[in-house]
Amino acid sequence: MLTSLTLSVLGSLATPCAPAGGPTSVLYLTGGQTPILARVQGSTVLNTWTGVGFDYPIAVDSTIRTTGGVEGSAGGEYDLAGNFLGSTYTRGADGFSATIDGTTDGTYNYTASHTTGDVIRFDSAWSNPVILFNTGRIGDTGGITYDPTDDTLWITGFGTDVVEHYAMDGTWLSSFATGLGSGPIGVLALDHADGTLWLNLQGGNQHTFHQFSKAGVFLSSETYVTLSGHNILGGEFQYQDAGGPIGTNYCGPANLNSSGQSAVITAFGSTTASDNLLALTASLLPQNVLGYFLNSDVQGFVPSPGGSQGNLCLGGGIGRHVKQMSNSGAAGELVINVDLTTLPRPGGAHSVVVGETWNFQASPAMTE
Repeated sequence: MLTSLTLSVLGSLATPCAPAGGPTSVLYLTGGQTPILARVQGSTVLNTWTGVGFDYPIAVDSTIRTTGGVEGSAGGEYDLAGNFLGSTYTRGADGFSATIDGTTDGTYNYTASHTTGDVIRFDSAWSNPVILFNTGRIGDTGGITYDPTDDTLWITGFGTDVVEHYAMDGTWLSSFATGLGSGPIGVLALDHADGTLWLNLQGGNQHTFHQFSKAGVFLSSETYVTLSGHNILGGEFQYQDAGGPIGTNYCGPANLNSSGQSAVITAFGSTTASDNLLALTASLLPQNVLGYFLNSDVQGFVPSPGGSQGNLCLGGGIGRHVKQMSNSGAAGELVINVDLTTLPRPGGAHSVVVGETWNFQASPAMTE
């Protein structure tokens, strides 16, 4: 099952301070009914401000752009610090009724109708709506966020604790239950820095946010007491392009695994270190097997280590991404976002710098 890939890093790397708890990146929040907009990062509320209208669906790239949560209501455009820039975006009589959360792919904005279950694409100014598909959840559709690693959408239930993964044509890909209870889920946001999902529950707990892996593993929670009492339903991280294919495969083809196939590893992102953009995918794996990625700055070759079916193609000190261990699922894939500022190494976290070459390999958590 072992499969390998190497990539070289160009440019300089800016090393941000990692928050002690809470999201790694800035999470932008909307609570138009209250009304409030806010920025949080780590365990800190960076600032709050009053919106121009009934701000709920939100898109964040070079600016923050919100629109109204119901027909005839408005949102506005703000800079990334929350200063109003002068533009407002008013919902027309679009027939979608209540929409609470939003997202963007850098070109289009998206939201989902809580009332009808429709998933709707807008232009960047929240106009010219087009229905993409329907979730089938009438009165039970809540948060939404875009995933640039595979051009898909994550969408939550509003009366149930489910998070579902959809292709852009509405094809259902996967889902998980949060296990937090059946309270409505409002915010759903993907932190591009570490590839994790953040969400909140309604019913008085809108100021507490919960972190999950894309595989549905609960990771942490963070409560912002100063946001208590605000009806926060929308939230998003700043959009980041996923980049393009990078890296070169070596030491292949991998030995056949129990699926009868040779596993393949691919990388998507940027070789410029300052972008801190790297997603790894291992595919053609056995189904429903736990696995994780390994890394080293040295290539090697050890046949069938520990009696496994595969070969170890790394040498020197080997780092293990065990905190991102996941299940290959029905698709037979492992996918992680690698934070180049905290690459796991035997001696502790390493910040990747210009000129380094790193090798990655996917490995089962047990002999497969």
